[in-house]
Amino acid sequence: MIVEPIIDDLCPPSFTFVGQHRPEEKGTREGGVGIVLKSGLMTKTVVHNYSTFEALTLITTDNNRATITVVYRPPPSSENGFSTTDFLRKVKLLLSELYLDYTSVCVVGDFNVHVDKRHDPTSVAFEQTLQGLSLHQVVSEPTHKHGNILDLVLVQEPERVSSLHVDKHYSISDHCMVTFQLKLILETSERPFLHRRALKHINMADFVLNVTEALSSLASNAPTLDESLIAMNTALLTTLDSHAPLKTVRPKGNVHKGCYDDEVHEERQRRRRLERKFKITELQVQSEMWKDQCTKVVRLIDQKEKSYFQNKLKEASSKEAFTLIDRLLAKDKAMTIPSEKPSVL
Repeated sequence: MIVEPIIDDLCPPSFTFVGQHRPEEKGTREGGVGIVLKSGLMTKTVVHNYSTFEALTLITTDNNRATITVVYRPPPSSENGFSTTDFLRKVKLLLSELYLDYTSVCVVGDFNVHVDKRHDPTSVAFEQTLQGLSLHQVVSEPTHKHGNILDLVLVQEPERVSSLHVDKHYSISDHCMVTFQLKLILETSERPFLHRRALKHINMADFVLNVTEALSSLASNAPTLDESLIAMNTALLTTLDSHAPLKTVRPKGNVHKGCYDDEVHEERQRRRRLERKFKITELQVQSEMWKDQCTKVVRLIDQKEKSYFQNKLKEASSKEAFTLIDRLLAKDKAMTIPSEKPSVL
């Protein structure tokens, strides 16, 4: 069992411990999961409730974004009654949630899956789950005293992991300590520039004519095939530039606007998670939870819209108020023209 006061005393100066106890109904043997982090970091934690393993996610909320999940899976035994099939199904659910809800995910911990045994059915099924979610397992040395790889590091971009080291000392535990450096992703307020062409606005008849003229004007007696291809590419690119020049644009940010705020965003994410759980488990209770959440999201959006437009009307001038009312009533701004000439009296 994790004893937080003791771990807090063992933490280096300016570091704190964030942990999750193993629930009593699962038994206190083999403890829980935890993370030691530098004090002052802006973070939030998410506790994942699964019966066959413990999982805790830490999300940094400053510009250096990181999502780190710690997992501990006790080995199946007659005492705990855990099954490998149930674990594989639920760990797939956890990794799917992380994959869809967060970016730059790093999952670490003792999975008690022998990933070094390529023909082991559990290892094969686990590897298939990782491949389906574009996750890579980067530990390649044994992490247990019996020579198996049980302690894993899962990331979407392996190049973000460097200086990975397996410390093979078993004085404290039968597992090795795995250390590595993880490159964080710096998020800036400025959006990156993109280069685009307005291909939809090309006059295809003129474009085809100009392409035909450009290709017919090329010399047919080029010395080499490479030179012919270069000349053709140059002619085609020049023609494309004349019809749809390359423009540099900055995409709009994803800041919530109007009645769509952070609360609506979080409730919609919760609705999506419940939908995924129902599709995986096909349990009636999950179906009811998903339907209830759908109703909650609809009502929340209605409430936000009412509040949003009420505030808009309070702050609006007379002209702005009429414009807003026309917008709400979806009035057509087109002028209505009489279908017949007025009769002359």
